[in-house]
Parts: sequence; C-alpha cells; structure tokens
Amino acid sequence: MANVVMCQNLGFGILLMNTVVMRRIVEESSTDNDLAYEFAKHYKNSGSGRGLFDEEIAVKEEDIAVLDEIGRLAIRCTNSKLGQLPLMAEVAQQLETLMRCQREC
Repeated sequence: MANVVMCQNLGFGILLMNTVVMRRIVEESSTDNDLAYEFAKHYKNSGSGRGLFDEEIAVKEEDIAVLDEIGRLAIRCTNSKLGQLPLMAEVAQQLETLMRCQREC
C-alpha cells in the first residue's frame, strides 16, 4: 500500500510540475526525476519557481503567488520520504483552496 501512495503522489507531483513550467524545461529534463530534482533545486536556491513558470500563465503577481504554492505542493508530492508525503485528500483540498482564492482575489 505504501508503494501505491508513493507512486500516486510522485505521479501527481510530476503532473503539477509539467503543468506550470515552461515547455523547454520539461523537454530538457530527460526523466521525471530530473524534472523533480531541478524544480526542487530551483525552489531551494531562489525561494520561488518564478524563473521556471510558463510565461503564458504567470502573467500577474497573483498568478505567480498561486503558481508558487502549486510548485511547493508538487515538491511535497515528489518527496522521497514516505512519512512526509501529503495525503491525496490534503493535496486536493489545498488545490481547491488555491482555486477559490484565485477566483476571489
């Protein structure tokens, strides 16, 4: 069961990363692990994913704030430590909160 949770979270984290980053970054990553590593490294070094985000969706500062939260969530989903993985229900709840905030802000 633990392996299923890890695979689900890893897959969803990679999906989130692919959704928010520029296409060239995805194309330059030879594997999903490369993408996850580069993504997490960029966040660690800069504190934000701003330099990675697709310019078509990162238009306003509010967009970048939401994308940063999605990026942090993606990093949590790709964490290799099972005890630190979020439950998918928690992931869904956080995404719903971000969507609601984006509509209301």
